[in-house]
This record gives sequence, C-alpha cells and structure tokens, in this order.
Amino acid sequence: MRKQIISLFHAYLNENTQDWVEIDENFLLYQHLDMFYYYLCKKNNIKPPLMEKFEVRKKVIESRNRQYIKVARDLNAIFEEQSIQVAFLKGIQTSEKYYEEPWIRYYSDLDILVAREMIPGVEKLFYQLGYVFGHLKDNGEIHHATREEILYQKLFTHEIYNLVKKENDNVFINVDINFLFSWKGLSDSEIEFNDIKNDIIYDSKIKINTLDKVMNFIHLCCHLYNEARYFALNRSFLGGDPREIQLSRVFEIALILKDLKQEEFNSVVYSSRKLNCDNKVFASIGVTKQLLELNLSILDNYTEELKMKDEFNSYIDKDQKVKYWPISIEDRVFDLKLKVKTCDKIFIN
Repeated sequence: MRKQIISLFHAYLNENTQDWVEIDENFLLYQHLDMFYYYLCKKNNIKPPLMEKFEVRKKVIESRNRQYIKVARDLNAIFEEQSIQVAFLKGIQTSEKYYEEPWIRYYSDLDILVAREMIPGVEKLFYQLGYVFGHLKDNGEIHHATREEILYQKLFTHEIYNLVKKENDNVFINVDINFLFSWKGLSDSEIEFNDIKNDIIYDSKIKINTLDKVMNFIHLCCHLYNEARYFALNRSFLGGDPREIQLSRVFEIALILKDLKQEEFNSVVYSSRKLNCDNKVFASIGVTKQLLELNLSILDNYTEELKMKDEFNSYIDKDQKVKYWPISIEDRVFDLKLKVKTCDKIFIN
C-alpha cells in the first residue's frame, strides 16, 4: 500500500507513475484521499469500478465547500464590523490555495482562531446568528451539548464546543472556535492568539482573514503533531481506532513544502523557533518525508533537525504518561488491519 500511496502523491505532481491506480476504496476513504484519487482518474481518463460513486461524492463536497465559503465570507464581514480580529484556519484556506480543484480537499467545519478574551463576545454573536452548542446526529437532528460538555471543552481543550446551525436546503454549518494556535502537551508551551496576531492577513483570493503562508504551514505541522501524540487526551476518543496520522494531512504538508521557496522555509524555521514549536514542525516534516519519500532542496541545511526521533511513534496516554506504539509508523499508516488489531489490544474502553 505504501508504494501505491507514494505513487498517488507523485502522480498528482505530474510525475510519470501508475502504481496508484488500484488503491483500495476503504483505505482512500479512511485516509480522506478519495478525491485525490478521483481527480487523478479524471485527469488520466481512467474509469475505476466506483467512478459513479466518486462523481456523486464530488458533487456533494463541491456544494458543501461552496456553502462554507459563503458563510465564512459573511462571518468575516461581521467580525470586521465588530472589530473582532480572527483567522480562518486549515481546510477553507488550503483547499482554495494548494489544490488543483478545491473539492479535492474537503472539510466539515469552519475553524476560526480568536483571542481567548474575545470568547464571551464571540459566543454571544453566534447565538444571535442562530448557532447552538452541539453536533449533528446520524438521524439528522442536532444533539444539544450539556453544560458539562461545554465546560469540559473550554477548560481542557484548545477550543470551545462545536457550534452548529441549520441553513437552507437542509445544510448544517459547523464552526469550531479555537482560542489556542497550538495546545499544550507534556512539556509543550501553549501558543496563544496574541502570539501570532501580527501574522494574520486578508486573503484577497478567498476574501477572508487567515494566516500568512509561513504561519499557516507552522499551524498545520503543529496540528498534525498534536493529533499524533495527544489523541488519547481527547474525551471523544473512547478506545476506538485513532486516526492520529491521517494521510490527507501529510499530503497537505507535503504540497505546501513543495510550494515553499528557500527564504520562506527559513522563515518557517525562524518563526517556529521563536514560538518554541520548532520540535513539532521538524517532527511533522520528518514524518512527511519518511512516509512519502520526499527529497526537497529547501531542507538540505536542516538535516540534523530532521533526523527522525521517537516522537511520532509515541503518544501521551490518559494518565499523562509517554507510551510507545509496538508497531512502526509505516504500519500504523499503511496497514489498517494491523493498526486496528493493535488498537484493540492497547486501547481499552
């Protein structure tokens, strides 16, 4: 499977490779790479057995992304009117800027970063706009969060509880309000909104406020690192199969790496060191290089920093202890059967 996935990534970069053609659909869905695959099939006039299913899914994603873009622009205008500085994060920015088609990178919510002290005012604003704390259930109804759930989320995570609203045409909009740029682990320091507020820009293409290119890359690396090591501290993780190294996130980091100029990458290093998160950035780049076999000249001056450590094959358990996976990073990512079997043994409800 690893050879096929590496082929998929390099085929997207217009390199002559065909090993990606017969990738298992379940693996693609699990790793959120199904639209990568569909895009390449269309581009190369390949018709896999599930082409019609991919066509339907693409239309759904395209429609949802358009809806989220519209809502984000409306929210951005409201924030501007009320002098609330924010930055839209992750999917809504990267899907529009780093992919051949926005629907290749799909997302199911809007991530917005605000200052912690602005949270009460932001919550009030979203109430006025018709949002509630909760999430969409499988039956199409909204689960309204309990007071305990709301308080837990605010006290022990990097964000407030999910905000949800039903729009026209039975579309539900989810919004995550983040008050930390990067959250705290065992020895990591928290990175607050005010630490990066000068790196927020207005993106004239997407027409929203977001992070600049350098800080966006740092944020994505921190997010991948935090998910990989701190997933067991998440209350929603109940001993099931954690998707803590999701290949779609690895692909995204790789795509932006390919787009960075040397001067920009040097700025990534400088800024991440200033924020004391360079360990997360280099670890995330290192695992990306390892999984996709990347060879980039902009990394040549940082070979020592990029030497793989044990960080990505360890995690913090619910008792705040460092534990190590009994299988390799490659097996966790590319061998789903072994991954699930391992999780069943080491994570008990």
